Amino acid sequence: MSAAPVDTVGPSALGGRQAAARPFRVLVAGILSAQTKDQAVADAVERLDGLGGGLCASAILGVPDADLADMLHGVSFHKRKAQYLKAVASKVAECGGQVPQSVRELMALPGVGPKIAHLVAQVAFGKVEGIVVDTHVHRICNAIGWASGRTPEQTRRALEAWLPRGLWAELTGPRNLRMR
Repeated sequence: MSAAPVDTVGPSALGGRQAAARPFRVLVAGILSAQTKDQAVADAVERLDGLGGGLCASAILGVPDADLADMLHGVSFHKRKAQYLKAVASKVAECGGQVPQSVRELMALPGVGPKIAHLVAQVAFGKVEGIVVDTHVHRICNAIGWASGRTPEQTRRALEAWLPRGLWAELTGPRNLRMR
């Protein structure tokens, strides 16, 4: 079986090998991934890696807004996501550079909804607080009768109500969430 782009350039693959930088990199990749192809996210993260000090909150804060938006070119809604990254970097910097670990705290960050919060908690911290449900999981689970939610969030809650907690990460996709 060949690797899909999400396996090679998705948010979990972009976490990097440096443990200290990993949570912020995963968070950035997750925010950029909404409605954007994995390769475009990987390209943007690579450009952000070129910042002085690498991809970290202080580096993001040091880039002028227009330049940051330009670095995200190719990412859907790149100007809006540049604003999110600035705001997230500011919040993370206020916390000594530490990315929040709980889904609730992650969702308090600008541009982070349930899907990205659950993804970051699982990929960056190994915490499974819920199922990562995107549009595709939502549609498939409703089509096969596993849920009947009108939104991905309703589908997530319905799945979590009956699926054993030990299988939540598996539904999301074990090869996508393994720690690298």
